[in-house]
Amino acid sequence: MKLKWWMGLFAAILLSSMGTLYADVTTEAVEAAQRSINAGDPEQAISLLAPWIKKNPKDANALLVRSTARFVLGRFDAGIQDLEKALQLDPTLRQAWLNRAAVDLANHDYERALVAFGNAERLAPDEPDNALNIGAVHLLKGDLAAATTRFRSYLKKNPRSASAYYLVASNYGMVGQVALATQALDYAIQLDEKVRRRARVDPNFSDVARDPRFRELLETDRYRIPSGALRVDRKFNAGFTGPDGRLLDAVIRSLELTSEPFDQQVEVAEEWALVWAESFRIKVSREDLAVSRVELTAAPGSHRPEVWKRKSEELFRQITVQLFGMTDKTPATPKEPG
Repeated sequence: MKLKWWMGLFAAILLSSMGTLYADVTTEAVEAAQRSINAGDPEQAISLLAPWIKKNPKDANALLVRSTARFVLGRFDAGIQDLEKALQLDPTLRQAWLNRAAVDLANHDYERALVAFGNAERLAPDEPDNALNIGAVHLLKGDLAAATTRFRSYLKKNPRSASAYYLVASNYGMVGQVALATQALDYAIQLDEKVRRRARVDPNFSDVARDPRFRELLETDRYRIPSGALRVDRKFNAGFTGPDGRLLDAVIRSLELTSEPFDQQVEVAEEWALVWAESFRIKVSREDLAVSRVELTAAPGSHRPEVWKRKSEELFRQITVQLFGMTDKTPATPKEPG
């Protein structure tokens, strides 16, 4: 199993505790220490907790916060000692059981991790992460049926969540279950196409990334333009050559010049790229070796006709200007849709 995945999971569970107050009533010292961890200063958190824990050695909340700080600093033995003591003093601390399970997973002790996650589930049976966590451990144990049962329970509680389907897909991908990973990821993309971009760089999919079914899913843009949506496109005399190509660079520069807010994370496939601006979706795609198409779409009713016309024409004009500035040859003029 990939250690880097376990460290990632461990960090994720620790981060889920950062910002969480562990009891209805917390001391000022514990709250200040938690704020220090949130601010990226675990050393300060330990310093703040030292005098309080010295006077109150049985404060389970304080020990749990200090264990988190020590884990963040890489002091795992000391962190585990604090964590174990916190659980002995107060076994109702759900976050402590989650952290304990993360430690067990990092040590490949799946049976103990199941016990820890089970205790967390009993303390808060309605929390949706229970089924996901326990399903992941069953997967690692090699019990696909038990894992799938848990994942179905998790998805039943989150039927319209792209993130939920993505997490299930990521877990299946981690153990090389191509068909199940692809199926879950496909549904996640239908709910939110941006998760496809995330999947391209997720190490959990490294074992399934070369499978034709998975590759086809990543390389296919299945977006369907809603009825009544606004749409316009132009062809440009510039080939689509991926993330470092002239045309995609021109599109990004043009968005900056027109002061159109946009998502800095661009999705790039072999034949197309997507940029999500605040006002519209932009697709850059290859027509042939020398020509590409830039398509703008926006939600129905999102712009008045005159505003849509002005914004789209200004963006196309800027793209032309940017392309001209990148070459000493004849400017790459836009073509009419065709």
